[in-house]
Amino acid sequence: MKFLCALLSIAVLVCADASNAGDLKSGTAAFSRGDYVAADANLRKLAEQGNPIAQIDLGAMYLNGRGVMKDDVLAAAWFRKAAEQGNVAGESNLGTMYLHGVGVPKDFVQAMLWFRKAADQGDTVAEADLGDMYVYGQGVQPDFAQASMWYRKAAERGDAISQENLGSMYFHGQGVPQDFVQSAFWLGKSAAQGNEQAEYTLGLLYTTGKGVPKDYVQANILIRKAVASGNNQALASLAYLYANGLGVPQNLVFAYALSTIAIDPVRAGASSTLTESNLRDEVASKMTVSQKDAAEKLIVEMLRNGVLESLQQSEGDHQRQIKVTLMIPDSTAQDAALLATQGIAHRRLVAASEFFGRYLLNTRARAEFCKDQGSDVSHFVQAVMKDDAQDFREASAIFAQSSQSVEVVYKGIRRSALDAVAHEMHLVAADDNISMKDVCTIYDRNAAFFAQGWSNAARRPIVHKILVSH
Repeated sequence: MKFLCALLSIAVLVCADASNAGDLKSGTAAFSRGDYVAADANLRKLAEQGNPIAQIDLGAMYLNGRGVMKDDVLAAAWFRKAAEQGNVAGESNLGTMYLHGVGVPKDFVQAMLWFRKAADQGDTVAEADLGDMYVYGQGVQPDFAQASMWYRKAAERGDAISQENLGSMYFHGQGVPQDFVQSAFWLGKSAAQGNEQAEYTLGLLYTTGKGVPKDYVQANILIRKAVASGNNQALASLAYLYANGLGVPQNLVFAYALSTIAIDPVRAGASSTLTESNLRDEVASKMTVSQKDAAEKLIVEMLRNGVLESLQQSEGDHQRQIKVTLMIPDSTAQDAALLATQGIAHRRLVAASEFFGRYLLNTRARAEFCKDQGSDVSHFVQAVMKDDAQDFREASAIFAQSSQSVEVVYKGIRRSALDAVAHEMHLVAADDNISMKDVCTIYDRNAAFFAQGWSNAARRPIVHKILVSH
C-alpha cells in the first residue's frame, strides 16, 4: 500500500490570531504583505517579551531568510518558545522541524511528542503527520490501527491526503476491516479535491464495481485525471481500458503507446511492474504492422507534447477517420458482381482494376488535391503504398499480363477521383469547422492510422483475397 506523506511545507507556517496590540497588529500586517524588514522591527521586541504570535512569525522569517539571515537553529528556537507556551502553531512547527531534522537533530520521539500536543488541540497537519509516523514506524512501532485513527481525524477535517490514506486503508483492510464502500467514500472526498492517487484508486473501484456500481465511463474519467496529474500507474490502467474497449472504443494503438510509456524506465522509475510489460506484449501480439507504426509515432508525440494532449488529438483524428469510413460507399454489390464474374483470369483482372481505382485515388488524386491546398501528404501516400504493397505487386503483374496500363487507368479516373476526394475532405472540414488544408495535415500526421482504414485488405477483403490467391 502506498501512503502519500502529508509533510508540512515549513516554508509557509500558520499563525495564530493577532492581538489588538498596536505593534503586534502592525508587525503581523507587515509579515502578511511581505514587508519583512518592518515586520522584524515590530515583532522582535514582542517576541522577546514572550508573545507567541510574534515568536511564530519571527521563526518563519528566520526559516525562510526573509528580512533576516536564514537561520534554521534560530527558527527552531523561536518555534520552541511559542510551543512551550502551548501555542498550537508552535507545537506543530517544532514537531515538523524534529521530523525532518531542520534546525534541530532529527528526532522522531520528539517529533511525535510535539505533534501529539498540537493534535490534542485539533491541528490537522499534526494529526496527518502522526498517521504517517505510525505507518512508517517513526518513533513508534508500526501500527496501522493507530495510523487509521489519526488519518480519520485529519480526514474528517477535510485533509485530502488523509482522506486518500484512509480510503486506501479501507481498500486494503489495513488498520480497519476491508470495506470497499468506505474506501470509495473517502477516496471520493479526496478525489474531489484533486488528489491524483485517490482519483486513480477510485477509478479502479469503478472498473471492478467494488464499493460503487461498475462504471467504465466514470473509471475512464477518473483515471484520465490521475494521468493528467502524472500518476504512472494510471497510464497502465488507461491502456487496459483501451485494449479491452471499456468505457472507450477499443484502440490497440492507444493501448500500446500508453503501456509502453508506463514501463519507460525514465518515466516509471521503480513503479513499473511485470503487469504493464505483459499488457504491452499482449496488445502487440494483436496488432498489424501499420498499427505498430502508428503507435510508435504516437509514443514520440506523447513524450514530446504530453500524454493526454497527444491522445486527445489522436482521438479527434480517429473520429474523423470514422467519419471518412462512413462516407465510403458500401461495396457489397460490387463484391457480389465481382464474385459472379466468369473465368478466374477475367475475375482477377476486374479485381486488379478495382484495386487500382482505390489505390490511385489515395496515392495520386489525394496527393494532387492536397498539394493544391498547400499541404504535403507524402507520409500518407507512403503508408498506403506500404499497406497495399502485396496487392500492388499482384495487381501490377495482372495488368502486365493483360497489357493494361496504370497510367491509362488514372487518366480515365482522374477527374472523378479528384471530385470524390474533394467531396469527402469538404464534409470533414465542414463538420469540424477546419480548412481543407487542415484535413490534409491530419491525414499526413496520422498517416499509418488513415492508411490502414483505406487499405485494400480492410476496405475490399474480397478484392484482396482474389488478388493474393493463386
